[in-house]
Amino acid sequence: MRNTVLLVIVICFFSSCSNSDSDSPEFLNYNWKDKERVWIKNGMYNSYSHFEPDTGKMVGDSLIPIEVLNDSLLVITSIGPKGTFDEDFKFIPNRDTVYFDTLTYELREFKGTKLLLYPVNGRFYSAIYELEGNAEVPTHITKDIIKFEVAGFSIGDTIDRDLIEVKDTRNYDGRAFEIVTLKTNRDVQVDLIGGKYIYKITQHGISEYDLDEVIEVVSHKMGFEPEHKPTSQAGDYEQEYYDWVKDGVRITLQKVLYVGDDSMKKLVKDNDWTLYYEDRTTSSLLWIEFADGPPKSSIIN
Repeated sequence: MRNTVLLVIVICFFSSCSNSDSDSPEFLNYNWKDKERVWIKNGMYNSYSHFEPDTGKMVGDSLIPIEVLNDSLLVITSIGPKGTFDEDFKFIPNRDTVYFDTLTYELREFKGTKLLLYPVNGRFYSAIYELEGNAEVPTHITKDIIKFEVAGFSIGDTIDRDLIEVKDTRNYDGRAFEIVTLKTNRDVQVDLIGGKYIYKITQHGISEYDLDEVIEVVSHKMGFEPEHKPTSQAGDYEQEYYDWVKDGVRITLQKVLYVGDDSMKKLVKDNDWTLYYEDRTTSSLLWIEFADGPPKSSIIN
């Protein structure tokens, strides 16, 4: 732990020398929290200070300057847990270490101002913080949000319940999801959270005739051609995919064809494609907003 503290002291010194007030984005002058802990305070990251062996947890507070690289990138230095995984893949921390995260940032209005920090490698979900108190922050630091519409709806939209039919419910980690279809187009399946917010959209029944048009539209909006996974067999099924991922938005086109020996399954000839539309950033905002909600059931409520 002593080496960790010394390293952080050196980092704090050089960060404070390299950053000036004029370099720092305005939003860093406010306090940003996740749940009850304030993580960003006046240009500093409120890291834990060390690992406590007796409790097996990270404890303490250590304010570490946030390094501003340019008008779109930050480096956050933090002290976090290091450890191993047991046979059930449960993480067991046993010491602390220093982490350096290079992040892009965005302010998004969703039931109040939210600060989103994205890893530049794009491999993980964004971290989302909410503003402490009643301060107002200009929200001009925004990314170009890639939005698609399926049957006139997009991720994060609200939907009139008179337009849907509930097919199933799912309760997971304190959130209640409803799987519904549109009454006007039963090939369109929507996952709802909070009773009316669209979390995910699935479009079934896309014909081979329409496939090239769908690929062209998605590729144009994403700005690149999809990753194509040609037909391959897994067990009794053949599968083929087209996949796009950018800035948290994912579009997948999938075709699954049964090629086994079950005569009943062979009667169902389905050569159509299915489109899956997800937006992990908007879904993360919804996930946080509707934590600890009441459970739902398709049988009784």
